[in-house]
Amino acid sequence: MRRRGFCRSSRIRLSSVPKRSARRFRWRTGCCSTMTGSRAIGLPGSPPYKNSEYARKTRFERHTSGLFEKWSLVSDSGKSYRITGRGIWELKTYILVYNGFTQFEVVLAARLMKTAGEIITVGLSPEPVTAHEGFRIVPHMTIERVEAGSVDLFIVPGGDLSQIARRSEVENLLKAVQACGGTVGAICSGTLLALDAGLARGRSFTAPAGASAAAPTGARLERPVVSDGGLVTAQAYGYVDFALELGRLTGIYRDEADYDETVRFFEFFKPAAEKAPEPLRAVGLEAGVAV
Repeated sequence: MRRRGFCRSSRIRLSSVPKRSARRFRWRTGCCSTMTGSRAIGLPGSPPYKNSEYARKTRFERHTSGLFEKWSLVSDSGKSYRITGRGIWELKTYILVYNGFTQFEVVLAARLMKTAGEIITVGLSPEPVTAHEGFRIVPHMTIERVEAGSVDLFIVPGGDLSQIARRSEVENLLKAVQACGGTVGAICSGTLLALDAGLARGRSFTAPAGASAAAPTGARLERPVVSDGGLVTAQAYGYVDFALELGRLTGIYRDEADYDETVRFFEFFKPAAEKAPEPLRAVGLEAGVAV
C-alpha cells in the first residue's frame, strides 16, 4: 500500500501527508486535532490504540472490542487514512470488471469506498470492457499486476461469468487477498467465484439458488447479505446492504451516528434528521451479519 508516514511506539509522523492549504486532520473519534506537515501527532496512551492489535501486527487487523472502535485519520477534503503498526495508509478498493458484469450492483459500494480512498478497476486484460448496462470501462490495471498485500477490499460483481469462471488467476488472487487479511466482497453470481476459490470453507455465506454445492463445508443462508471472516456475500437485491456492510467492515464510518445517517439516506431514503426504524437499523451489527 502507498506509504503515508511511519509509526513508532505511540507517535506518528506525517512527513508525506499532503500539506496543501495546511489541511487539518482530525481523529474520527474526536480525540485530537492538529496540522499536517512534518509535525508529529501523539496518539493517546490509552486503549483502544496502545493495547490494540494495530500496534502489534505488521499487517492491519481489525480491533474487535467495539464495532466502531477504529483509529483513522480523515482530512477535511474527505480522504481517510488508516493507522496501523506500519504507518498511515489510504484505503484501496479493487473492483473486478469484465464484459457483461452488472455495474449497478457495485456502484453504491464504490461510492461509499471512494470517500475513504482509491477505487481501482481490474480487468483480465487492458482492453476496455462493456458492462451489462452498456457502460464502457477501461480497467486501471490487469489482474496479474494486483499485489494481494495492497488490497483492503476486493469486490466481485455479478454478471456473465462465462469469460472469467474457473480462471485460475482470479481464484488465486481472491485466495491471496483473503490470506493477507483483506476483505473480499462478492454479489449475485460473483459469489460463485468466491465459492469456487474456496473462500467460504467454514464460513456462512449467501449465494444464488443451487450454489451451495460449490462450498460443501460452508453454511448457505437465505439473507440479502452475509458477512463472515472477511468474506461478504450478497444477493443481487441486497446491493444496498452489501455496500453498507463493506463500509462497516473497512471502518469508513466516523461512528455509529455516521453509520445510521448513511443507512437512513441510502436504504430508507430519509434525510439525516429522521431516524431509521430501530429493528432494521440495528440488524446484524453485533453478529456482523446483515439480514
